[in-house]
Amino acid sequence: MDREDIYKKIVDYVREYKGVTFVEIEQILKDNGIPVKGEAQFGWLDQNILVWGGMSKEMLDIVEHLIRTKQIYCHPASVLIYLADGRIPAMPIAKKDKKYKESHWLPICFNVMPPVMKEVNNIEK
Repeated sequence: MDREDIYKKIVDYVREYKGVTFVEIEQILKDNGIPVKGEAQFGWLDQNILVWGGMSKEMLDIVEHLIRTKQIYCHPASVLIYLADGRIPAMPIAKKDKKYKESHWLPICFNVMPPVMKEVNNIEK
C-alpha cells in the first residue's frame, strides 16, 4: 500500500469516527504493515510537553503530513478516551501552555475539522 492510500485510509477513518486517538492511528498503520514502534516523539518538546512518543519515524511522518496538509486537526481530548484505548503515558498531564521542568502529556484526538473558537467579544450579557 502506498503513502497516498494510507493517508486516505486514516482520513476516512477520522471522518467516520471523529475524536480518533494515536492508539487508533497506530492500529490502522499496523494493520497495513507499517511499523509503529520507535523512538520518535510528537509535541512541544522544548516545553517538555509530549503528545505521543515511542513511535516509528514513519508513523510520525504520516501524522505530521496529515496535520501539515490540514487533512486532520488536533483537538484537546479527555484522558478517558486514552483510558478506553488502554494506553496512557506514565507522566503528569499538561494543563497549561508553559514550559515544564519534567515531561508532561497533552492528550489530543484527531478530527477532520479544525477546533472551533468562540469569539468572546461578541457574547451578549
